[in-house]
Amino acid sequence: MKTPPDILPNDIELLKAMVLKQAIQIDKKDSLISNKDALINKKNIQIGKKDIEINQLLEMIRLDKARRFSASSEKSVGQGELFDEAEAIAEGVDPEEPTSADVSIETTTTKVTTSKPGRRPLPSHLPREERIIELPESQRTCACGCVKTVIGQESSERLQIMPTKLKVILTIRKKYSCRSCEEGVQIAPLPFELLPKSNATAAAIAYVITSKYQDGLPLHRLSSIFTRYGIDIPKQTLSNWVLNSADKLVGIADALQKNILQGQVIFIDETTVQVLNEPDKKASSKSYMWVQKGGPPDKPAVLFHYNRSRSSDVPLRLLSEYQGAIMSDGYAGYNAVAKKQGVTHLVCMAHLRRKFVEANKATTNKKTKGISRAQYMVNMLKKLYAIEAKSKILFVDE
Repeated sequence: MKTPPDILPNDIELLKAMVLKQAIQIDKKDSLISNKDALINKKNIQIGKKDIEINQLLEMIRLDKARRFSASSEKSVGQGELFDEAEAIAEGVDPEEPTSADVSIETTTTKVTTSKPGRRPLPSHLPREERIIELPESQRTCACGCVKTVIGQESSERLQIMPTKLKVILTIRKKYSCRSCEEGVQIAPLPFELLPKSNATAAAIAYVITSKYQDGLPLHRLSSIFTRYGIDIPKQTLSNWVLNSADKLVGIADALQKNILQGQVIFIDETTVQVLNEPDKKASSKSYMWVQKGGPPDKPAVLFHYNRSRSSDVPLRLLSEYQGAIMSDGYAGYNAVAKKQGVTHLVCMAHLRRKFVEANKATTNKKTKGISRAQYMVNMLKKLYAIEAKSKILFVDE
C-alpha cells in the first residue's frame, strides 16, 4: 500500500528507514518471483523430458510392431524361397534376380531396362551325341512306287545330365627281382596322393570340398548322396578328408590372398562361428570367420580366415600390404586399417538404409516435402541404387 506524499514525515532518518524497508520488501518479492519462475522452468523441462521419453517409447512400440507383423522388403540376392522357387520362376518372378522396378532407370536421354530372357542356346563346348530318327522302311516308298529322297532335316537340342559317376582306381605295382644274383626286390614308387593314408583320390577330396564350401552341402548330406550311389562313406570320414587336406592347401590360400590384394576394392566382413573343442576356449563362446572378396575383375576370389577374436588386429594383419578401397559395415574394428595411408574406407549403404527404414516405421511426424525425413533419405538411397544398377547393366553390355 502506497503512502500519500502529504503524510510522509519530514525526518530524514525516518524517511531513510522507510525506503530501506521498502527496498527489502521489493528484494523479497523479486526473490519469490525468481524462485517461482525457476520452478515453472524446471517443471517445463521435466514435462519436456517426459514428452521426449513418451515419443521415444511410442517409436519403439511402432518399430517393434513393424518388425513383428510387417512384411520385410530387404531380401538379398541368393535368399530365394526353398519350396516355392520353381513356381515363382514359372510365374515370371525369379527370386534370385532383381525385379524390373529395381533395375529400371530413366534419364533425360536414355532408358535402360532389363527384358525377360528367352531360352539360351546350349554351350558349344559340351559334347554332342547324335540320335538320328528315320522314317520306318515302309514309309520311305511313295504311293507311286518311287523311293523317297532326303531333302533336308530338322534338329533340336536337349540337355542330358548324367549322375555323378563313382569308380575305384586299382593301383597295381609289379615287383621285380633277379633270380640269378638275388639282388633284392624292386617295385615302382606310389604316385603322389594328397592324403597317402586315405583311400580317397585328390579328385574325390576336391569334390567333397567343393560341394561343402562352394555348393553349401553339409557333410551328412554328402554322405547320404554317396549312399544312394551304393557306397557307405560316413560323415566322420568326409570330415577327416576335409581337415587333413587343410594343411596341404595353405599354398592355395596364400595365392588367393595375394590375388585379393591385387584388386582395387576388397569387401570384408566377419561372422560368428561356434567351435566346440577349441583349446582354452569355452564351447559357448564366440569365434569369428573373416571373409574377404576381391581381386582383379576377371579373377575375383573369396577367402575365409578363421580367428578366435574380433579384434581390429585381424583386418590390420590381413590387409597390411593393401592399397585401395575397403568396403565394410560400420563395425569400429575396421577403422584402424581404414586410417592407413593409401586406403579408402567405403561403408555399406544397405546398413545405412536399414536404419532409415526403421526410423520411418517408428515415426509419424518430422515431415519434409510431404514425407518423413527418414522416407526422404530412403528415396535418395533408391536413386543411388538405380545408378548402381545402371552401371552394372552397362558394364555387362560392354
